[in-house]
Amino acid sequence: MPNWCWTALYHYTAYCYPQHVNGKPVTALKIILVVLTVLASILLVLTVLMHKGRGGGLSDMFGGGISTTAGSSGVAERNLNRITLAILIVWVVCIVAYALLTKITVAS
Repeated sequence: MPNWCWTALYHYTAYCYPQHVNGKPVTALKIILVVLTVLASILLVLTVLMHKGRGGGLSDMFGGGISTTAGSSGVAERNLNRITLAILIVWVVCIVAYALLTKITVAS
């Protein structure tokens, strides 16, 4: 990445994630959880869009109807299902952990 990208990222994170909120420190774990949640969200959208369409709906709009004759192998579709499920689990765990961490921080 160019140097200006790192500088912009530093200033953005310093603005969005200040060191203290209402006098309470923001932990590095919260920042890590937010970054993981964003990455998991993007990956989840991409993996869902890569699934083969099963007729009708938005998948046909993006060319899913054409691929039904060509089809993908059953193994590839099963692996894509497993990857999507794994990313979904990471996403849910990050959101629940962030909510619990926020609740603990606010309560104390």
